[in-house]
Amino acid sequence: MGFFRRLFQKPAATAVQEPEPAEVAREGIILLFEAVPDLLRGLIQLRQVLQDPEAQLDRLEGTNSGAFHFGPHKIRVVGLPAALPRDVQQRTIHLSHWPQTTKDSLYQHRAHLVCFYEGTREDAREQLLALYQLALAFGNLGLLGVADEAAFNVTPVAVVQDIFTSMKVGDLKTDFPAMLWTNLLKFHRPDGPIWYATRGFERFGAPNFALLGQPGEAAETFDLFTALLRYVVSSGAELQAGHTAEVGNLPLRFVAPYEYEDFLKGKGELLVVEVVQMEAENTVLT
Repeated sequence: MGFFRRLFQKPAATAVQEPEPAEVAREGIILLFEAVPDLLRGLIQLRQVLQDPEAQLDRLEGTNSGAFHFGPHKIRVVGLPAALPRDVQQRTIHLSHWPQTTKDSLYQHRAHLVCFYEGTREDAREQLLALYQLALAFGNLGLLGVADEAAFNVTPVAVVQDIFTSMKVGDLKTDFPAMLWTNLLKFHRPDGPIWYATRGFERFGAPNFALLGQPGEAAETFDLFTALLRYVVSSGAELQAGHTAEVGNLPLRFVAPYEYEDFLKGKGELLVVEVVQMEAENTVLT
């Protein structure tokens, strides 16, 4: 269970109850600071970011906790005057692909704000957009970066500001920033090749993908996986082992994982992507 989910999980029932419907997946992020920020100042900045004077904050008196409300969104926040637990830093800062100097600056955080979506939107993209709008509001209040456990990633504040001030929110929902909300991990085989495997694709209803490649192929592999992710999100297609696809002129086949599954598999389903000659036309991407 992720760090922010441990904070917000409900206590176990003490009596036998009828099964309840599965809960809607709720997204969460962690904002990194040198010191816990003032939530009221965050509210003021949020109103400016949204250009919405009706945004509100229900703050628990005498604490660094509360809930931000804007439009259909509600984001529960808890401020903690401590660095992230080491295992969470490993899953986010350590596994990100930023230069080491950038990682070192993020490791210097001494406080964090856990943000958990509790609004009415079920689409992960809408939840994440709301969460990152809140992050943007703290951009000038000492924010260092945004850690995302589900994506095994972290994003420096300057990148968040650049993306969310240069593009409209409506455009970001359609052309969602996969580089922020997912990640590509590398697992080296002893004989030289590298397994590339995604994290975070499951939050958009897609399987995570893995591909056995060579060193130096991370960028093109992530582009390929992102094309597959966008196809699944836009079409609602359900890719399965045995299906084939074509991305550009590249023929692909999906198979079940056959080695190192415990390392490659994140949450949800995992499909291995192989580059082959087309054998069937189950799926064609353009």
